[in-house]
Amino acid sequence: MRGVAMNKQRRVTYLFRIVIGLMIGTIAIMIFGATLRARRAPARSDDNRSLKERAKQEHRAVKTEGPDNTVRFNDLTELVNHSSSVIIGTPQTNASRVTPDGKSATIDYQVKVEFAYKGSLREGDVVTVSLPGGLIKFDDGNSAEVRTPWFRKMLNNKTYALFLTPRGNERNGTFQTTGGPQGVFDIPTTSSSRVVKSHSALEKDPIWKYHDMEVRAFLRQLRQAVNGNAAK
Repeated sequence: MRGVAMNKQRRVTYLFRIVIGLMIGTIAIMIFGATLRARRAPARSDDNRSLKERAKQEHRAVKTEGPDNTVRFNDLTELVNHSSSVIIGTPQTNASRVTPDGKSATIDYQVKVEFAYKGSLREGDVVTVSLPGGLIKFDDGNSAEVRTPWFRKMLNNKTYALFLTPRGNERNGTFQTTGGPQGVFDIPTTSSSRVVKSHSALEKDPIWKYHDMEVRAFLRQLRQAVNGNAAK
């Protein structure tokens, strides 16, 4: 009987150790998961660290930014009316830069003007078009990426319809797109695809009405919007 009791006690002790081990393992997994999520989570709006500081502390920092409070437009006519220049352009090169306050980044594209609908730009001009976001690599080997999932970026050597306004008070040929992502439309130049693509991922964006529109129909509506604006 004594041997049976001892065996029972050993089994209880063994099961107790298993339960404790499982609990410790579960806690460890939860702590690891929380740490991983914290590393991947978008930056808090009250986080005032610069990108360089983030990169130094996290090695590969990732910051996700939401859309700004730029006015949204309902159609091509409104985009034209609020743009200083409307062009068909092709990005030649691009480079990511830290914003003056050090807390964000932009991708600055050197865009060759293929055709000008409105404004003082002319065919053959090369202008800087600045979009939010980008990947910054610092000299110490660390990096910081600013993601803007609501704004699909441009690619070099592809052609776009661009609605432009001067960036801030700059008058040196640096532009931003009117309405943010609303002011960028992919214009295909190959026969395999003949529909335009909006670069906006803003929720319920009225500009989506032009997404997947046939190129000739889109450009016809664009000319009508420009001509209507000129007649006013």
